[in-house]
Amino acid sequence: MGNHSFNSIQSEDFRNLINFLHKDASVPSANTIKKEIMNAFDNNTKKIRQILQVNKLLYLLYIKFTFTNYFNFI
Repeated sequence: MGNHSFNSIQSEDFRNLINFLHKDASVPSANTIKKEIMNAFDNNTKKIRQILQVNKLLYLLYIKFTFTNYFNFI
């Protein structure tokens, strides 16, 4: 099928195909789809950063606990 830009959904042929498959379906604009994808990317990026920050903090606490107990043992 190949790569197609978001503008492909604005072609009359594509809209006719969607209308043929489902009469009541509406096709969003390329800008709407792009905006939704960018919002999803931004939201997921924020979630991943939060997860990594928590993991980093847990790792640092683990290292501190491990070395503190190691040096107390010696």
